[in-house]
Amino acid sequence: MSPGIAGGERTDGPGYNVGLPRSPRGESSTDPRMIIEKKKEGGCTILSVEGVIKLGQSAQFFAEALKKALAEDLGNVLVDLRSINYIDSTGIGELVGYLVRFQEQRRKLILIAPPERIRRLLQVANVLELFDLYDSVEEALAAEPVS
Repeated sequence: MSPGIAGGERTDGPGYNVGLPRSPRGESSTDPRMIIEKKKEGGCTILSVEGVIKLGQSAQFFAEALKKALAEDLGNVLVDLRSINYIDSTGIGELVGYLVRFQEQRRKLILIAPPERIRRLLQVANVLELFDLYDSVEEALAAEPVS
């Protein structure tokens, strides 16, 4: 893992390249990219996710990041989705599955700023209301007591 921004850890998924130019649309269906940056603030772990979360390596990598946060970190986990441009049912399933695991430990898995398209998808899938949702990391940190 290489050092990330603001003292966090920046983790590049298996098979994913960072620093290479992206296609004009920001992604390629044959070479999707995912970056997860992890940092701790205010007693919480913040996972900033960039790219796509879909069946295959990206969903597995996302699940591993959640699993690691559940096992190794204390407190709530904030998943910053503002830089996600796609999530499929596999990614949604990982979110819901880990939500339950966090709740079993009396912790929260909190979603931060999903883009409107992603928010609508979560709403259509009837899972948006399961999560605490905030427009910014700062708002979530101010509103959520440290667990």
